[in-house]
Amino acid sequence: MDTGTGIVHIAPAYGADDLEVGLKYDLPIIYGAQLDGKFHEGPYKDKFFKEADKEIIRDLKKQNQSLEVRTI
Repeated sequence: MDTGTGIVHIAPAYGADDLEVGLKYDLPIIYGAQLDGKFHEGPYKDKFFKEADKEIIRDLKKQNQSLEVRTI
């Protein structure tokens, strides 16, 4: 892929710029991970957010909800 797709993610709970855009478009503010960095509910409960990456990516691919995954 030589050019961008125009697809981005936004996480209003995790950054000033994302919060500003989220508020502008009335997006929900969802705290997936708590202050300790762990998920406190759902399928990744009690896992540190970076430790859950591989499982989350696997699950998104399995559900055909991931176009591409890159590490920056």
